[in-house]
Amino acid sequence: MTTTIVNRRGGACTACATYVPPGKGTCTKAPDGWTLRCPEHPATAADAVVGTLRQRLAEDDEQPPAEVRYTGTPAQVTALVEALKLASRIRVMSVSEPYERREEPGRISVHVRASIDARLLAAIEREEATG
Repeated sequence: MTTTIVNRRGGACTACATYVPPGKGTCTKAPDGWTLRCPEHPATAADAVVGTLRQRLAEDDEQPPAEVRYTGTPAQVTALVEALKLASRIRVMSVSEPYERREEPGRISVHVRASIDARLLAAIEREEATG
């Protein structure tokens, strides 16, 4: 989620370097700080997308993706994968084709690769440490 507010402090426009007085232009929160835009160069949706992608790439580089296998009925596996896709701070990178479990008739498995937000992992590690 991107936050854009009215400029309250003043500073140089990130697009043209013109001084923008307080109360004019907008400030948009980016992963590496705030960007200030003058009224002639308003913030665009592309600014938010670039900032979000930059943040995701930085977080993804911190750790390899998690790899899990879900096994169950087709409905259970579908529900688990969809829940994982909807989870905040988890990004599903790939899901394999479902395959039948020979030793368990009526059950299937899929392999999922997902990256987990570093902040979520840190919070879980802190919680486990305090036990």
